[in-house]
Amino acid sequence: MAGGNGSRPGVSAELTIRRYISVLSGNYGIIYIKSVVLVVVLFHFFRAELYVYGGIICGL
Repeated sequence: MAGGNGSRPGVSAELTIRRYISVLSGNYGIIYIKSVVLVVVLFHFFRAELYVYGGIICGL
């Protein structure tokens, strides 16, 4: 492989994507997806509450 480091920057990204795919296709994939979805949903709910509380505090 000529060129040394940095000759193909897409390789590391491809390896990362393959690693995520292998993790998601494994036993922990379902738990991982559920935890990510849960975090995203909770973040949206808490972000809405932060907007409401922030509006109330700023209104006071």
